Amino acid sequence: MSEEAKRVNKEIELFPVTIFPNPCSSEAAWLAVACEPDTVPGEATRSCVVLHFWRRQPQCPPIGQGDTPDAALNALLSQLSMRGQPR
Repeated sequence: MSEEAKRVNKEIELFPVTIFPNPCSSEAAWLAVACEPDTVPGEATRSCVVLHFWRRQPQCPPIGQGDTPDAALNALLSQLSMRGQPR
């Protein structure tokens, strides 16, 4: 297993991840969210308006976007890895 794959596996163990198709057709096709599936509002996975409302809420977890599920996961992992770094 490559070092990058080991790093990704370690980060996934630290954060639950939910990946679903983006209901907003004008944006990236897939979303990856740093939370358990049961904490994502069902309507947010089916309605662009509800998704945008949910994303503006303070309790909304980090979200990665991508054209494939893997790309969305990589974008999310990138966001999560940058959270602990000083700016």
